[in-house]
Amino acid sequence: MTIEEYLSGDITYDEEGQVILAVKSPCGSSNLICEIRGWGKIQYEFMKEGKIDTEAASRFQDDIGRFVTEAIKEKLAKEQKEHNTFAWVHKRGE
Repeated sequence: MTIEEYLSGDITYDEEGQVILAVKSPCGSSNLICEIRGWGKIQYEFMKEGKIDTEAASRFQDDIGRFVTEAIKEKLAKEQKEHNTFAWVHKRGE
């Protein structure tokens, strides 16, 4: 199995579970890519008047999840484009 095979499917961030998944089928089977962790640290970065602003901290954690999700999608698209370009150039050069 390759990384690309494992990550094939719709790469998505699940805000409820704070996980990034590669959803493979309409019925929802998927591969877990990673969990977005760090609540113990993140929550204390959003203190207001001595209290944790949980809404802001939660939004930030989700922003991280969406950022990582987009980074994975961009990397896969770049590698797919490079692979297709290499295959085309290689075939042309035969």
